Amino acid sequence: MNESQLKGVLVKELRLIPGFVVIPHQERFSHGIPDLSVTGHKITSWLEIKHANPGFAFKGIQELTMLRLALAGNAFYVVYYQSKLDERRTYIVSPNEIGKPMSTWINFVEGFDHRFVVRRIQHDHQ
Repeated sequence: MNESQLKGVLVKELRLIPGFVVIPHQERFSHGIPDLSVTGHKITSWLEIKHANPGFAFKGIQELTMLRLALAGNAFYVVYYQSKLDERRTYIVSPNEIGKPMSTWINFVEGFDHRFVVRRIQHDHQ
């Protein structure tokens, strides 16, 4: 799976949450805007989706925007990690942790688990 496909499946899962609005953002005209916003219970979370196969890159403006959004509200990276041996994990990473080694990230589950992300959103929006 590539990043676009992973994002598409995640959007479908998030849209199953009753009463929530999921908006995918396209970056054609405005660089640095996160991939998705999810609003429910009068709270909005911003998500930047990455497929680490096994590494990934991002633009400096993305990192700055995510840091600013995290200071003002809810923002996190969803990193779908895939090793060269096809080991898979889903990480949820705060913007201030994203530049640190992946080995220090502690919030993850095995496999590409979109429900893990859905549960996080539901928890944050209570």
